[in-house]
Amino acid sequence: MNDDEIRALFEEMREEAVPADSLARLRMAVASGTQPSRRKWWWAAFAIAAACCGIALLAVLFRPALPIPPAPAPIAARQMPPEVPMVSPGAPVAPVAAPKMRRVVHRVPVAPPPRLPGTVVRIETNDPNVVILLVG
Repeated sequence: MNDDEIRALFEEMREEAVPADSLARLRMAVASGTQPSRRKWWWAAFAIAAACCGIALLAVLFRPALPIPPAPAPIAARQMPPEVPMVSPGAPVAPVAAPKMRRVVHRVPVAPPPRLPGTVVRIETNDPNVVILLVG
């Protein structure tokens, strides 16, 4: 059989009706009944997406307005009045030295590193990034 004869045979078979008890007809009926309809899924997905967008839009449009906190009051520096020496008119005035300010440093106590149990041997190599610790 060549290709033309096979093609003619398939054309003849296409025109024949499939018997009712045929396995092929049964498979076609089962396949048509079990395949989900894609249209239903697309409409459901579209409806869910539209509902989510609507909820998000309502949340943005009707959110409560947050009150704007009042601006903090400006902090004015307290100035001490300069000390003016009592001198007679025409006498020379000596310059007044500014008061000295002390700088206060708060030191946080640092806890010593925890001690490892047992004996610890530290071996340093030529490479400064490589240190060998032997814990026993």
